[in-house]
Amino acid sequence: MKAISRRIRWLEHRSASARGVDLLVVVSRVGLALDADTCVQILRESGFVPTFGIRVVNLSNIPPGLNSSETKTYLQNNGGEICNRWNRHSPD
Repeated sequence: MKAISRRIRWLEHRSASARGVDLLVVVSRVGLALDADTCVQILRESGFVPTFGIRVVNLSNIPPGLNSSETKTYLQNNGGEICNRWNRHSPD
């Protein structure tokens, strides 16, 4: 995960955030009850996905075995951990 974080920082410094480029990176795994697009939509509606710059949504740590309803609740309750680890509005 350090490599991903470093790469995102490099992209931010290189040009993306400063020029208004909009980039969403979704890390996922097979076997989620909801598809990645639905998960991102739930996180957006809950206010966890920033609307500007480079954003990372890490769905790989969602506990296995959750049904659709449980996954939605998990996303709403843990969206900060899923989205905010690497997300920044401006470079360091």
